[in-house]
Amino acid sequence: MRVYGIFPVEQAGPESDPAHVESSKAIVVRMVFDSLRSGGDRYQYTLDWTDRSDADGPLVVRLEMDETLLLRLEQEINSGSSARGIIRSLANCRAVTFGYDWQAFLCLRHEDAPPVSPDSSLVVVEERPDILADFDYFDGWVSAEDEAV
Repeated sequence: MRVYGIFPVEQAGPESDPAHVESSKAIVVRMVFDSLRSGGDRYQYTLDWTDRSDADGPLVVRLEMDETLLLRLEQEINSGSSARGIIRSLANCRAVTFGYDWQAFLCLRHEDAPPVSPDSSLVVVEERPDILADFDYFDGWVSAEDEAV
């Protein structure tokens, strides 16, 4: 697996150009969408804890329709955090989570093409092997009892 950081060049702030910010966010969303859907993969899902108690557990959200996935990606990038969690494919290990400043952390298979920014003045891409652990973080992690969680 390979992990890429997709970063807007300009961060939001009082002196930011709103049109520039929105253009950067739109590019990040499109790049993530294209990477997740590569090869016809339409099996993206996420867990949503919004407006649910712990007793109810998370709601499994199917993101198979293009419009639904695009809407969720836009919600994630506009939320200012990865409050909703990881969007991942059930067919392979592709996954994405978002940071506080519209950056996306995209996990792809080795055989997947790396994301390429269509405008490096707005968005840059960096391969980030340093944030990929020795196990598949996006699939879960090993508990103290050596059982998958």
